Amino acid sequence: MELTPRRRRWLIAGIAFFGVFTVTGFFILPPIVKAQAEQRISAELGRKVTIGKIRMNPYAVSITIEQLNIELKDGTGSFLGWDRLYVNVDVLGSMLGEWVLSDIELDGAHLGVEILPNGALNFSDVIAKVTALAAVTPGAPPPKPLRPIRVGRLKVNSARLEFKDLSRAKPFATVLGPVTLPCPSSAQWVRAARPTSSRQPRKRARNSLGPARWPPIRLNRTASSPSSISFSRNTHLTWRTGSWPT
Repeated sequence: MELTPRRRRWLIAGIAFFGVFTVTGFFILPPIVKAQAEQRISAELGRKVTIGKIRMNPYAVSITIEQLNIELKDGTGSFLGWDRLYVNVDVLGSMLGEWVLSDIELDGAHLGVEILPNGALNFSDVIAKVTALAAVTPGAPPPKPLRPIRVGRLKVNSARLEFKDLSRAKPFATVLGPVTLPCPSSAQWVRAARPTSSRQPRKRARNSLGPARWPPIRLNRTASSPSSISFSRNTHLTWRTGSWPT
């Protein structure tokens, strides 16, 4: 079929649009977002922020942030970071009044919490900034509620919390983790059979969708690990030092 000049122009415009969209989303935006994120987050937190790599998929509407690290304010260590964070946005679901994140995966996250010798937390300045931003000016109308966020599937792998108490006469340090916590998807519901009446002939029970259930949690205390919390499905949470200080 021979294309008319008008159809040819529309075809060329469509190919050009998808070409620009693909190149921009995959190759142009990621380094720009990386540079802007490092600069702006560092300025807001008062801490050096570095990002190894950002990958974006404009067709899946997803972003992957690798090797993020936020240093302590004095630059002596890491305050917060992760190896990999993957977020996938459900565009169609987000048009119905809430932000829908269909998939979140977090690998190798760590958080360093310290109680300084003066008794303050090592991120008290960040809390003060957030509190100041959230404060309502007297006489001003109340702020509009934020749009709710719904997460379809959340998976955390090898996360840990590093805690130090430098306010004690003898400083104390411990590490909580690594923690692997799979979260059931909103589509992974528990199937429950409907009860059948004894007066009715026995039929094959119909399956209905019930509420999602979290994996059970139990507390184990043994000689080798005085304080440990273990999850089913091969997930666990342990204190490396074994116990809190007395």
